[in-house]
Amino acid sequence: MAIQRLAHDPERFADLAAAMSHCPSKTTGGSLGQIGKGQTVQEFEEVLFRMQQGEISRIPVETRYGFHVIHLHRRIDGLQLDFLAVREQIAHYLRKSVHHVALGQYLRMLADRADINGIDLMCSATSQAR
Repeated sequence: MAIQRLAHDPERFADLAAAMSHCPSKTTGGSLGQIGKGQTVQEFEEVLFRMQQGEISRIPVETRYGFHVIHLHRRIDGLQLDFLAVREQIAHYLRKSVHHVALGQYLRMLADRADINGIDLMCSATSQAR
């Protein structure tokens, strides 16, 4: 239904998304913002990255979250940057990632040692195996 309407009047995408969508993006006219590879589910990306700028998907795209009509408003091709230009950003990301993993392990260890009744924190090796 929405796809047929959009075939005749593609400018109505935002209005139709606001009226028909169950996605939180309905408040922004269906806009998901800028999306890069790995930021959405595979089924969505397979269709999205084959589309041309300005194109609207011809059939609904089914994912585990439901059915989607995709409008590729604009495409910005990425650039391969020189390693020296991104070296510090990569190092920062890796330090942050290691810190995040270590903090999670430390919190699981503290929760395993705690004597807490009335709630299962799902943190010990035995509770993770359930």
